[in-house]
Amino acid sequence: MNNFTRSIVYSGVVLAAGLVAIFAIYNNMQNPSGIEPAAGDAQGIEQSYQPYTEDGSAAATSEEGATATDAQATATDAAAQASDAAADAAGTAEQASDAAAQAAEGADQAAEAAKDASQAATDAQAAADSAAAAASDANAAAASTEQAAPSGEGEPSAGGEATTEEKAPEQSAQ
Repeated sequence: MNNFTRSIVYSGVVLAAGLVAIFAIYNNMQNPSGIEPAAGDAQGIEQSYQPYTEDGSAAATSEEGATATDAQATATDAAAQASDAAADAAGTAEQASDAAAQAAEGADQAAEAAKDASQAATDAQAAADSAAAAASDANAAAASTEQAAPSGEGEPSAGGEATTEEKAPEQSAQ
């Protein structure tokens, strides 16, 4: 159980315990004679609370018992509702945890795909570098073949054709 679920369950338990405590305190306050008023006469409070006849007093006591029973039933219902709400919250928290786990798994898969794409790009770059080196070697080979090929006059070309001025001294020497 993760921390979120624990906090939800704990909150539900605290809420239920609080409601039970409130109703227990309410039920224990059936006799307010121990409470003193902040101002005024305590006799006035006792007279207004107690009925004038003996029959009325018995009726008030039975009503207080019925009220206490109703309060206890209400507290029990509230505790059951709080327990149900805590169970629902725990289920929701579990679903959220499952969704988070699925999101983490998806992120791992995306990271693996990115790693594979990076490796493919590195391989493509190496192939492109290899092709460029082969093209450079082919250009160098073509240039060296062109230099080694005989010229139109039967002489090898070692750096280009001689100009007519360079050929002229050779012809005059003959």
